[in-house]
Amino acid sequence: MTDSAPGSPPHPAIRTVPTATHWGAYLARTNGSRLLGLDPHPDDPQPSGIGGSVADALTSAGRLTVPLVRRGWLEYGPGPSNRPGSPRRGDDRYVEVSWNTAAALVAGEVDRVRIQHGNRAIFGGSFGRPFPSSAVADPSVPEHDRRLHPLGGQLFLRCDQRAAPPRGR
Repeated sequence: MTDSAPGSPPHPAIRTVPTATHWGAYLARTNGSRLLGLDPHPDDPQPSGIGGSVADALTSAGRLTVPLVRRGWLEYGPGPSNRPGSPRRGDDRYVEVSWNTAAALVAGEVDRVRIQHGNRAIFGGSFGRPFPSSAVADPSVPEHDRRLHPLGGQLFLRCDQRAAPPRGR
């Protein structure tokens, strides 16, 4: 414990523990129940400043903490948003659903796309993938593979953003 004023509750000790993210290696500062900050790891030759925003993002008022689905999608299902009676995408509101409902909706959509369009219509990627990462291993790769391979696989794309033409061409 750290020193605290007499009569006030003691401050929990702040610990520093090494961790890794998609953006690189950091030293996480924690009081045991809350992340206080991520500091660049001293062995990282090119630390990313993104880590500095992680602690605030965890408690931001804008952080989504429950699954949300567009009301129009729940009422009208997938398909074009210009169907008669259907609100245009972006014009309807998002509504909260349970985690079980969200999981069932995602599973149903993956199955619908697989049946209607084949496994090549399923892209098993995530933000930042398939582009190279500063992380040693991208944990989303085996997670996606583990879930999509039993269904017959998915579209696999390997490319390198460093080979992409400059913007504006």
